[in-house]
Amino acid sequence: MEALGYDYAGNDIVPDDHIFGRGSKGETRTHLVHIVEYRGANWTRFILFRDRLRARSDLAQAYEALKIGPADEYTDNRAAYTEAKKAFIDEVVAASFD
Repeated sequence: MEALGYDYAGNDIVPDDHIFGRGSKGETRTHLVHIVEYRGANWTRFILFRDRLRARSDLAQAYEALKIGPADEYTDNRAAYTEAKKAFIDEVVAASFD
């Protein structure tokens, strides 16, 4: 990944995952690669979240709206941006939809 211009951001923001960003420090990140264990707990959670957003346009629109504020507010703090979305993601994943 380093040879492709990506910096390793570590796995302390999302435990057991690995985050790589492209764009020099102090510049706008143009790319983000989030690597998780295939069929691991986080992979399963992310797929479930994705599928629920695809199935429910109201949830997808709510998530889009939620992301705009924190994206502007936490441009230099990825951990805070992730935390700002956590409650919504947890609720969608935990909900039982018929």
